[in-house]
Amino acid sequence: MGNLIKFQVESGLAEISMVAVSVKALCVHFKLSELMGYQIALCVDEMMNNITEHNFQFEKGKQIEVCLGFNEENLEIELSYLGPPMPEQDPPILDYDPTDTPNLPERGFGLYLIHQIMDELKCNHENGLTTIYMRREIPC
Repeated sequence: MGNLIKFQVESGLAEISMVAVSVKALCVHFKLSELMGYQIALCVDEMMNNITEHNFQFEKGKQIEVCLGFNEENLEIELSYLGPPMPEQDPPILDYDPTDTPNLPERGFGLYLIHQIMDELKCNHENGLTTIYMRREIPC
């Protein structure tokens, strides 16, 4: 993974916000564009929110390890936690009428954005540990 940074945070909305800010700052430090830094932070924020909501049911105090790796070609992110994997599903397709505001969908946007922004997304579950891997190619 090249330059590697790891840290561990507890589940909770305030902690997730701190991770997103940290990820964006690290992207800027490694000379990624402001837009790419924002997009990567958004993906990490959305995935951590999904873990907190769907796997931890908003229970505070659960641990999530965040690992970021940078090299000339890729940015790799691993989010690891003790617990069941995210349910497998096909990449979401957003099919809605944006002018029909009372009936706009309230779910699925985060995973949709992650699939649009990242070049690779996969989940591994082994011995009770779930690791979500996301990779984004870095343009030259």
